[in-house]
Amino acid sequence: MTDQKDDDIDAKIEALLSDDTNYANIDLSRATFQKHLIEATTLARDFTRTMVTNVLPDAIVYTIYYGCSYDGNPRVEDEKTFPGDYDQDPITTHSPEEVTNCLWRNGFVPEWINVAVAREDGQQTYIKLECCSRYSALPKMMYHVGEGRPPFHVLGPPLPPQCDLEAGEKFDLYWCDETN
Repeated sequence: MTDQKDDDIDAKIEALLSDDTNYANIDLSRATFQKHLIEATTLARDFTRTMVTNVLPDAIVYTIYYGCSYDGNPRVEDEKTFPGDYDQDPITTHSPEEVTNCLWRNGFVPEWINVAVAREDGQQTYIKLECCSRYSALPKMMYHVGEGRPPFHVLGPPLPPQCDLEAGEKFDLYWCDETN
C-alpha cells in the first residue's frame, strides 16, 4: 500500500515540476532580484527578532558565501558555474545594490540563496547569504518559487536544545558560541 502512495506522490511532484505554468510569472530581472533580496533580508531580520533576546538593528551588512552547493552532477538546461567563485572568500557588502552587482550576472542568478541573520554588533545586523554554485536564467531552474521570492530562502537561527518558542521563550543569538 505504501508503494502506491509513494508512486502517487511522485507523480504529483513530477506533474508540478513539468508544468511550466508554475514558472510563467517568475521575473528574474535585475530589479526584481534586488527587490526579492530586500524582502528576504527584511523577513530574515524580523523573523529572527521574534526569537532572540539580542537587538537587531535595522542597518544591514551582507556577507556573500559563494559555492555552497554540491556540483558533482552534470549541469542541465542553461546552468553555468563560475570557477572563480569556488576559491572566493566571503565578500562583505553594505547594500542590496552591491549584492546584486555580485550575484546577478547578465540575467543568470544562483538557483538558490539561503538568507539568515549571522550576527549583530549593536549598530548593524549581519545577513549571511549562502549561494548555490549553479546559476541559471531560467525561472524553472529556481528553487523556493512557492515562497514568492525566488531564488531566496529565509532561514531562522539555530535553536538551542529545549527552547520553547511556543511558550514565547527567546534565546541569545550566540548561544552556540557559549557552548564551545
